[in-house]
Amino acid sequence: MLVPIYHSLLNVNEEIGLYTKIGEVLRSQITDESQLKPFLTKLDAAIAKAIEASSKERASFNTPAIQFKEKTRDTAFECFRDAAKTATKSINPTRAINAEYVVHLIRSVKWNLHRCGNKEQTALMQNLKDKLSTPEAQEAIEKANLTEFYNDMFSTNDDYLTELDKRIQEKADKQDIDNDVSYKELRDIGEKLFKTIDVLYLLNNEVVYKNMADKINVITEEYMAVGRSRRTRNSNQVQTEPTPEQAN
Repeated sequence: MLVPIYHSLLNVNEEIGLYTKIGEVLRSQITDESQLKPFLTKLDAAIAKAIEASSKERASFNTPAIQFKEKTRDTAFECFRDAAKTATKSINPTRAINAEYVVHLIRSVKWNLHRCGNKEQTALMQNLKDKLSTPEAQEAIEKANLTEFYNDMFSTNDDYLTELDKRIQEKADKQDIDNDVSYKELRDIGEKLFKTIDVLYLLNNEVVYKNMADKINVITEEYMAVGRSRRTRNSNQVQTEPTPEQAN
């Protein structure tokens, strides 16, 4: 009934975010007398422990390379956004109308998304990319003469994510043992929780467990989609990297 979580697709912060949202679903669905209450208590404790471990690591991710690519990503977004806004005042009616549509799409996500925290900003950038990737949006971008700004915005976003993933992998190779234990505890409790929900549904066939599972599955699928997208992006980058002979 519950779709599986493939932890290999997620980084630590995504795992914490996933289980935090799952905990919110449980809190809204169960009572203090529920058989799932003890699992929620354990899940909350494991999340808190994982957050503490992650916080210690987060400071080490503030490298000059990541800072530079983060700033470049912000600048590229502002350039695209501001160019679109300026184009709405064009004396060319076709360009102006199409620019207004692009501005509408940006506002529908968040006008100042570059001011959000890195994690939220990354999610918002993916949302914006989805909206701007439709045939209608691509046509509007082209007619508003925003293609170069659009390409710059998402290439710098990809550069930032690649650098961040690289740092995450470097840290994973040198992972602190205590942190590993904290993250494993979170995953283990999550797996036990999933099995318990499945069993309770099979035994009782109650609507509350079906509704709970449906909401959890939506959350899980969202996070799995993010992980799969990143894996595909990294795979494509490896395939397009030049060989040493080509580089020379």
